[in-house]
Amino acid sequence: MKLKLTMFNKMIFLSGFIEVIMMIIVCFALYTFHLNDRKQRIIKMESILYECGNLRLEMLIRRDSNFVELYDTNHKKIIENLAIYDSLVSTLSLTNQIEILNKVKREYQKEIMEYAVLLNQFGLTENIGIEGKFRDNIHKIEEFLKTVNNDKIYLYMLQSRRREKDYIMRGRLEYVSQVYEFIQKLKYEVVQSNLPESKKIELDSLADVYSSSFEEFVLISNKISTKEKSMLLLESSLKKTINDLVAVETNIAEGYQSTLIPLFIFSIVISFIMSIFIARSITKPLIKLKYATIKIAKGELKIQVKIESEDEIGDLARFFNNMIEKIAEANEIIMKQQSKLNNQFIELKEINATRDKFFSIIAHDLKNPISSFMGVAAFLTKTFQDLSREEIKEFLDEVNTSAKSLYELLENLLLWSRTQRGLINFHPHKIDVKSLVINNIDLLKFSADNKKIRLVYSINNHSEIYADPNILNTILRNLITNAIKFTNDYGEVKVVCEETNSHCHFSVIDNGVGIPQEKIDKLFKLDGSVSTAGTNQESGTGLGLILCKEFVDKHNGTIWVESQIDRGSQFHFSIPSTQ
Repeated sequence: MKLKLTMFNKMIFLSGFIEVIMMIIVCFALYTFHLNDRKQRIIKMESILYECGNLRLEMLIRRDSNFVELYDTNHKKIIENLAIYDSLVSTLSLTNQIEILNKVKREYQKEIMEYAVLLNQFGLTENIGIEGKFRDNIHKIEEFLKTVNNDKIYLYMLQSRRREKDYIMRGRLEYVSQVYEFIQKLKYEVVQSNLPESKKIELDSLADVYSSSFEEFVLISNKISTKEKSMLLLESSLKKTINDLVAVETNIAEGYQSTLIPLFIFSIVISFIMSIFIARSITKPLIKLKYATIKIAKGELKIQVKIESEDEIGDLARFFNNMIEKIAEANEIIMKQQSKLNNQFIELKEINATRDKFFSIIAHDLKNPISSFMGVAAFLTKTFQDLSREEIKEFLDEVNTSAKSLYELLENLLLWSRTQRGLINFHPHKIDVKSLVINNIDLLKFSADNKKIRLVYSINNHSEIYADPNILNTILRNLITNAIKFTNDYGEVKVVCEETNSHCHFSVIDNGVGIPQEKIDKLFKLDGSVSTAGTNQESGTGLGLILCKEFVDKHNGTIWVESQIDRGSQFHFSIPSTQ
């Protein structure tokens, strides 16, 4: 007797088979989802470490006026992130890896806490902590030296302060020993001087206090530097361990995903063979669903399955269409998020480029004033014994004037850096052009005199312009410095300002070596800027003119150059004279 399978039995058998296969697929899919979720938690741990590293790096900018607020905010955020990190680690069902992550993380958290203690000891501002104590001792000995009429002692103190600043700026230990060497010379000179005994004792004591406070300053600075290196190594170790975990989790997830596809195809093939025994009304919609699934796998998310039946297959088709709509919506959200991430990446690259450009600009703008300052100091050091007190006073006055000019230059550069970071807005106002040009010529006169170059100007007495004086100072200073740099000895540099109805036209004209035509097109481009030695082998960064173009553009102006080899160059820029 043959067993007669009814349509109902066939459907029960087919549905039972499909349910078993689907359960397997769902289990695999759920486990794959679990693996991907675990991988995402590990990736989030990595992003937390990157954020902690970035927050820590921001705390290196101790000279910022808002450092105390920045320190409190970043330190609190790092602690919060490490707590989130702990919660994520606790959700991972791992063994050896968890122990490694926890061990390194505990070391990292310990270093963070010790680093915070060191920063507080060092002083969050210049006036507190070890740094504040150090600066207070500096002020005491400097004030006392003003009451002592001994130039040699004062010179040793200046040399010591100079080496001290060199150490702070560059971090090189040879400057520390030089500080102590000059302090010893100062103390010896005190002993040999004709000062009253009470002043000798007091000055000797102040020198010892200054030396010991500087030693304490150097010690904690080295400790902070060591902590920063240690934290960097721990961050790298954590990131490497996390990257290894991500790779392992990815391999496992891909293994399960690669199993899902054959299993899914196998279920489709078997279901198709078995569906031959079922009525056409059932097989046709199933075939439509199959081809629709294939198209979706190829990325066609706008497809809709047209099945008009009101049975379970019709419901499945409608659910399928709704799922495709949801997938399409989710895909659109993902694309928008991807676009947002790309924009943030571009902005980050621009910020990094601005930072690197700023460092190069500082080196370029500071070299010539510092060279002039060092020239006078070197000459004074070599000829000190042969000079009269009046001549020494004259040279010290020049050193003092150069120091003030250099300070103003530093102030302008720091103001520009804060503007680039959005901390200070662009503040143009009416300024007198003649005074501006004369101040810049006076600032650079010493550099010109060293090459016997004549600095002249031609300006209307009543010329005014609506501009930011700090930015305009930087433009003129760069152009005049470049003109001096590429003009031979006994040459001439001329600054001309001509006022039109709506613009103020500046020209810096020299009779120097000129610029080859193939280099003129690259002068104002970051990717093409090159550094060329001057007539006396003066060096530069090649970014001064790029800075000029940025600042001229900020004033809605234009800048250009005319030049002939061996006949000189003319740098012109024009900016609106009114608001």
